[in-house]
Amino acid sequence: MADTSVKTAAEEMLNLFKAAQNDYTARRYRRETNFHQRTGDLYELRVRKESVASERHRGRSRQFFYLMLCAQAGVAISSISLAAKQKSLFWGLAGTLGLAALVLSIFVYLYM
Repeated sequence: MADTSVKTAAEEMLNLFKAAQNDYTARRYRRETNFHQRTGDLYELRVRKESVASERHRGRSRQFFYLMLCAQAGVAISSISLAAKQKSLFWGLAGTLGLAALVLSIFVYLYM
């Protein structure tokens, strides 16, 4: 009889220990989940910030492209006008190359 009561008490202690261990593990996982959520929120904020900066750079790059396209058009027009005024083959070639670069830039902008 004493053996049985000792065995029952030991099993009850083991069950209580396992329950406490499982409770501790559950609380630990809950805390880790909260920490991971906070860390994930910080990373999400950083990604959004970098996305805004990236969009700003893309916009600036697009404006730079337009300005370079206008500059090419200006160079091509001025080269052709100098070629017509001076009747020079060199300026005519420069104007033709400028127009070719302008057409190629427009093609790249529209189709690439």
